[in-house]
Amino acid sequence: MPLTLTKPLGIGVLNNRHKATGERFEQAIDTMTTRNLDWVRPHADLSSISDDDALLLADAQTSGGLLLAGELPGQPIIGELLLQSEHTIVIG
Repeated sequence: MPLTLTKPLGIGVLNNRHKATGERFEQAIDTMTTRNLDWVRPHADLSSISDDDALLLADAQTSGGLLLAGELPGQPIIGELLLQSEHTIVIG
């Protein structure tokens, strides 16, 4: 089964650099504004949680890079999950 990275790592590092220097990182801003509730809602059943909890779950400031077991079109596959193997996760 493919292992997909749905959001790049390192956004927090860029945010800290912005706070220290004022430098803007447009790619980081683009990333943080696309993995939000408007994007998630059509793909998720959020009926069992409040709107406030859903906002927190989709908040770009609280989520790091997210690995997904499966393939998500348009996102890089970085490895695979293997069943009954010496290693459970293989980063490739």
